[in-house]
Amino acid sequence: MHTSSSKSPAWVFGTLAVLLAIPVAIACVIPRDLAGQIKLSGDEIVIGTVSSVNEVWIDEPSGGSFPWTLVNLDVQESFVTGKTGPLQVVTRGGLQPGSPSTSITPSPEDLRAGRKLLLFLNKRSFESVELANGAPYLIPSFAEVYRIEEVDTRTGPRQVLLGQGAGMAFPGNLELDQARSELKLLTAVKGDRK
Repeated sequence: MHTSSSKSPAWVFGTLAVLLAIPVAIACVIPRDLAGQIKLSGDEIVIGTVSSVNEVWIDEPSGGSFPWTLVNLDVQESFVTGKTGPLQVVTRGGLQPGSPSTSITPSPEDLRAGRKLLLFLNKRSFESVELANGAPYLIPSFAEVYRIEEVDTRTGPRQVLLGQGAGMAFPGNLELDQARSELKLLTAVKGDRK
């Protein structure tokens, strides 16, 4: 009997750890359609090309430091603010080999120089000396990053937005013009409700 009671706290703590981890895992992959995606991360939605990517280490309240990635974009189209041109955004986690990342850090393959992307962004709500004010927006997770590829078809080259699977804003591949039309429609509706 004494043996089972000594195992009991370990079992309880193990179960508690699993139960606490479930909401974090679900939050990373919460199902969302395009309207839901805009509601979660629609402070700015842009199509742009990655100019450069830099990693900085920022001191955290816990006393340690953690890498953040600064992404410089050349924005060709904005669906919310209408602003184009250079824009710097950040995401938590590093993209360099061996750098710590999180379960929501976008892929290094997605955030590399020359890559054309559709990004859903949130306003950055925290201050940081290292980040200064040059990066007004945050990429909240990998689910807000969509690659755009040019593909050759019988009728000529077309730009295709690569889908991310079931439960995402764009589950399947879609011609960029169609994705653009859907975004314009839904962001106009969002703007009307403000």
